[in-house]
Amino acid sequence: MARIWSQAARNLGRNRRRTVVTTLALAFGMMLCIATYAIIDGMTAQMLHSLTKYDLGHVQMHRKAYVEETDLEATIEDVEELLSIASQQPGVVGAAPRLYGFGLVAASGKSSGVGLVGMEPKREAAISELDATFIEGAFLANEPTPWGRRRALSEKEKAEDAELTAAAVEDALAELETLGSIGADEKEVAEGPFKTPNVGGPALDEAAQARARDLALAESPRPEADLPALIGDELAQALKVKRGDRLFLSTATSSGQNEAAFVVVHGVFSTGTQALDRNRMYLHILDLGRLLAQEGQAHEISIVVGDVAQAGPIAGALRQKVHLRDALVRPWDEIRPEIAEMLKMNDVSSAIMVSIILFVAALGVVNTMLMAVFERTRELGVLKAIGMSPFAIVRMMMAETFLLILLGGLSGLALGLGLDVYLMVEGLDLSGSTGGMTVGNVGINPIIYGVITPKGVILPMVILVSITMVAAIYPAVRAARMQPAVGMRET
Repeated sequence: MARIWSQAARNLGRNRRRTVVTTLALAFGMMLCIATYAIIDGMTAQMLHSLTKYDLGHVQMHRKAYVEETDLEATIEDVEELLSIASQQPGVVGAAPRLYGFGLVAASGKSSGVGLVGMEPKREAAISELDATFIEGAFLANEPTPWGRRRALSEKEKAEDAELTAAAVEDALAELETLGSIGADEKEVAEGPFKTPNVGGPALDEAAQARARDLALAESPRPEADLPALIGDELAQALKVKRGDRLFLSTATSSGQNEAAFVVVHGVFSTGTQALDRNRMYLHILDLGRLLAQEGQAHEISIVVGDVAQAGPIAGALRQKVHLRDALVRPWDEIRPEIAEMLKMNDVSSAIMVSIILFVAALGVVNTMLMAVFERTRELGVLKAIGMSPFAIVRMMMAETFLLILLGGLSGLALGLGLDVYLMVEGLDLSGSTGGMTVGNVGINPIIYGVITPKGVILPMVILVSITMVAAIYPAVRAARMQPAVGMRET
């Protein structure tokens, strides 16, 4: 066996220029493949990072009705107990509650619909990296905004409130009837369908209106200051606002009642994901809870784990612990299956691309080995004449191929790892052609940093060896099938 390897090495040294060219082709192909894997793995890691660290988390817990029917009344009431269960699960880094709603914000004559997210700042900062994306301002304070004290109405006040409400409805109906008479002549107003009774002015005078407001504020007090809010840079541009500006927020409670409050822009963030930067507004969870009449409740508990690969098993373990609480526990790939499928397709696409690149490089090896067979026709004929078996000739040719792969593969591996290190530090800067990319509604930074993974290093080497060794079978068999007499006639 040692003689076969030494002879193979000697044969490669006969035509050093061709051997060097072939080795460089293999090394260049290997380098490109390893770098390609680093970029694709880096993009995949960044997509997953943006999805889980700015939005979903790795595991989420909801009430089933909230997920299946988007029922805003389907809140988690035993929030602290479930947070404690989640935090104590091995592998969990942190957990935080979130409350959701919808609203309309307006400023400077411009308005926009937004998704409202109530969060607990301290816990949210432990599981999310939203606090690292600010271009203006800062994260929310841990303490909520002070609100006026709520008190229950007495029976007498309830009756008074009902009378005032009925009077307000009467005022509204009278005003609508009056509006209907606009454009009608006096005769039509007096005799036609626009005729209205003479009620002697509005049912509610200023004192009654003030009393109605007092009763409403007793049951639903207002905040003592504007509510601090976080918005994305795209929403800030659409509304033409900046940090410190005031917005008017209108929303509806889970029971359908309208609520409104003034909010102040406390910070402006930029995650690169349009769904967050254009359509989200973050408030303290207690502030949003007061506004939506859902204090102490949450629609979601977001959980972050130490190893994303363990998100599924951890979700399964938590599911067993909370299955009697009408809770639905899902890992990120069940929440966003289209993203999970996209990441799997990235792996398949990478393998196909690498195979194509290395197949082209393998053609150079085939060409080298065929040329060696043609140039050594007489030598091969002599070897067969003195008794070398066809199998021994195949082994010799395959040994030469393997040595070429070893030289080219190791050189390419060293060059590829060097390029990977550069990509990890400097990244691939695409900001000149794009300000950012969105894939599956997940933002990706225009500077893509490489990631070195065992798969990205080992798989190109395995593909290179497999393709090249298979491709070298034809030259080896051709050499083994050569007739001694024919080979020895060649000069």
